[in-house]
Amino acid sequence: MKIEKDERLILKIDKKGIWRDKEGRPRSSTRQLINAEGTVILDVIVVAEMNTFGRTANAMIGKREPFSRSSS
Repeated sequence: MKIEKDERLILKIDKKGIWRDKEGRPRSSTRQLINAEGTVILDVIVVAEMNTFGRTANAMIGKREPFSRSSS
C-alpha cells in the first residue's frame, strides 16, 4: 500500500487585508512567510542547504572535506 502525503497551504485574508495561514502567521501573495514589515522570512531548511558555513569552493571541490580528520 502506497501512502502519499498531501500538504496544502490554506490562506485567509484578515480584516486588514493581510493573508494569514491557519496558525495566524502573515504570508505574502506568493505564500511566503513574512514578518510585520512585509520582509520574507526564509525557510530554515533552505537557508541551511545553501549555506557553505565559510568553506571555500576549492575545499568543496577537493578530494576531502575541510573538516575531515586526516589519517597522518
